[in-house]
Amino acid sequence: EAVKSIAEVPAKQYVDGETFPFLGSSYDLKLVKPQRPSLKFENGFHLSKTAQKKGQQVFTRWYKERALEIISARVDEYARQYDFSPKRVKVTSAKKRWGSCSPSGTLSFTWRLVLAPLEVADYVVIHELVHTKIKNHSKTFWARVGQLLPDYKTHVRWLKKNGRSLM
Repeated sequence: EAVKSIAEVPAKQYVDGETFPFLGSSYDLKLVKPQRPSLKFENGFHLSKTAQKKGQQVFTRWYKERALEIISARVDEYARQYDFSPKRVKVTSAKKRWGSCSPSGTLSFTWRLVLAPLEVADYVVIHELVHTKIKNHSKTFWARVGQLLPDYKTHVRWLKKNGRSLM
């Protein structure tokens, strides 16, 4: 689903106590003495003081890595469960769409999906998996999505309401 416009979100400073989203919750940032990797997540984010100036890069890389792990696992799980055969999974930096399905069956998802609650990410995964068999947004398509995820409209609403703030 396209995200219409990007709201003005103040730029992050990467300072102690600032909060960052992950899977639908907000977590505090702590600046810590130099560590490898420079960003770790243990019930909150721990960023090496030496990486503070590169905070945005470091966080984006971390989110992209998590997105590939988490979304790939969800795609595999649902593909097995519901008998879909996607070709492969890619993580992108798309700002206008949550996911897409290429004619060849490659599923692409924006890394920003890991900022949303897992059940919202699951909806996007199922939406794109259904596209591997039904290429449009017909009644048949939505009926199939609804069959696999009866409360999918809740997640569509969540994305409409909160999506811009994740972009």
